[in-house]
Amino acid sequence: MQVSYRCDVERAMQLLVDAERVLQEPAPAALLASFGSDGIINLELSFWIEDAAKGTGGVKSQVNQSVWRLFRENGIEIPYAQREIRIIGGDANPVDVAENRREGPATAA
Repeated sequence: MQVSYRCDVERAMQLLVDAERVLQEPAPAALLASFGSDGIINLELSFWIEDAAKGTGGVKSQVNQSVWRLFRENGIEIPYAQREIRIIGGDANPVDVAENRREGPATAA
C-alpha cells in the first residue's frame, strides 16, 4: 500500500492491522517497506487468514477494500504518481513551439 509522505504513517500502519478478515492471532503486522518516489511511502501488511487453502484472491480484495475505506475515513492519502518534465537548453518559447506545430513546417520562397 502506498501512502503520502504528508500522512500520519503510524496511523496508517495501525489502520492496516485493523482491516477486516484478518486473524488477530497470530497478530497482523504493518511494515514500512520503503521510501518511494513521488512522495510515496510503501507500506506492507502481513496477515494470516483462516481458510487460505480455498484461495487468497477474494480475501486480498476484501482486505484491500477495507484498507481503502479505513484510509479514506481517516484522511490517509494514497497519492498519484507524478512526473515532471524539464526541457534543458534551447531558447524556444513553449507557446511558439506549439504554434509552429499547428502551422506546419516553414517553406522556402
